[in-house]
Amino acid sequence: MLKKYSHHRNIATYYGAFIKKSPPGHDDQLWGLAHLHIHHVIHRDIKGQNVLLTENAEVKLVDFGVSAQLDRTVGRRNTFIGTPYWMAPEVIACDENPDATYDYRSDLWSCGITAIEMAEGAPPLCDMHPMRALFLIPRNPPPRLKSKKWSKKFFSFIEGCLVKNYMQRPSTEQLLKHPFIRDQPNERQVRIQLKDHIDRTRKKRGEKDETEYEYSGSEEEEEEAPEQEGEPSSIVNVPGESTLRRDFLRLQQENKERSEALRRQQLLQEQQLREQEEYKRQLLAERQKRIEQQKEQRRRLEEVEEAVFEAGPTV
Repeated sequence: MLKKYSHHRNIATYYGAFIKKSPPGHDDQLWGLAHLHIHHVIHRDIKGQNVLLTENAEVKLVDFGVSAQLDRTVGRRNTFIGTPYWMAPEVIACDENPDATYDYRSDLWSCGITAIEMAEGAPPLCDMHPMRALFLIPRNPPPRLKSKKWSKKFFSFIEGCLVKNYMQRPSTEQLLKHPFIRDQPNERQVRIQLKDHIDRTRKKRGEKDETEYEYSGSEEEEEEAPEQEGEPSSIVNVPGESTLRRDFLRLQQENKERSEALRRQQLLQEQQLREQEEYKRQLLAERQKRIEQQKEQRRRLEEVEEAVFEAGPTV
């Protein structure tokens, strides 16, 4: 899927990277999502850790490890997958209801959560256990920014992303026309702001300016790709929460194993009950058989006594 949809002027040739030519800041991944959604592809793991910056302040949407191709006629999926705190309510519902489905708009919910994460440093409910968060996300009202310092346009943009009913949630194209996106400054101003942010981040982390972080494709792609002149692009991963996918998958596996153990125990108990019932039936059948045998013996004894009585006394 990645090779099929990477031949686009705004999609990098290496694995899962998206080049945004005029990034406005918090919502750069929207352009990448628009390209994917047009081709019926859901990313399914939008979060701050998967939005990367190069040294030249280019924004790249990465990690397509759990992305999915939508059916062109139905256009929906029903697989429960993603990272807990960023998962849309309709995706979580698929774990509880096998008939539940979702479409590309689940990425837009994750985009809204990512916007909150970038503004506040962490996604909503991050102080809770992942399983507890999965329980609360479909039941709680949509999360909102805690601070009032942000613009009304930003509040409105997040509110548009976090509509709980995905059928009423705006499309990617509609969100790209939102005033928060439409009224962003030009590319040069944004690049200067992002470059300053990268420099400040490096100083805080004690990194040297000449250190490069390369994000490349697979070995197969490297062998096939022709050599190109120019400086290789380096990636700076914006600090954020580490992924909980591994712990979440472990918890899922443990929960599955517990469920299977309980089911095996239940099946064993049912089998024991059936065996007990069968044993009772056998005991009742044997008892009934003995009663019938005793009745038959008494009947025969009575017949013998009656025959002797009719024959009279013997001399």
